[in-house]
Amino acid sequence: MYYTSKQISFGILDDKNYVISSGSKQELTADIKFFDKLVDLCDFCLDGKKEIDIINFMKASEIDEYCLQYLLNNRYILPKKIDFSDRYSRNHLYYETVGYDSDLVQKAISRSHIVCVGAGGIGNIISYLTASLGVQKITLVDDDIIEKTNLNRQFFLENTILVAKKSI
Repeated sequence: MYYTSKQISFGILDDKNYVISSGSKQELTADIKFFDKLVDLCDFCLDGKKEIDIINFMKASEIDEYCLQYLLNNRYILPKKIDFSDRYSRNHLYYETVGYDSDLVQKAISRSHIVCVGAGGIGNIISYLTASLGVQKITLVDDDIIEKTNLNRQFFLENTILVAKKSI
């Protein structure tokens, strides 16, 4: 099964240039017929299609093989469906879009152990974002104590724990 990436967008830059984009990746084409075929093919694959159905659609719509290869090579059409109810679905979408096996990458991330030296303004947000990414084991190392001046930039801290050590 092949699925159109949920990040893909199409646009008209001016009367001569058409934009295909996914995340921060953008491609330009001046060929309106090519652009229209890409839009049609992505629209057809939106809910997922088998390869034989795509081939039959392409024959009926006079879309050449190059259009499909262009969309597959640039990861605008993906070879697997992303489960958007999954906590890490956006991670999976990104990994697939850049050409990695999202299941393998997410498993490797979850098995990782990160050591963050410093739990100040930067270390605090890095540890939060790392945990949000799916890392299961994070060690924070910081010999400082929590002070009132930390509270404006270290959102894990509270007034009730002033003068405690940042890490144990």
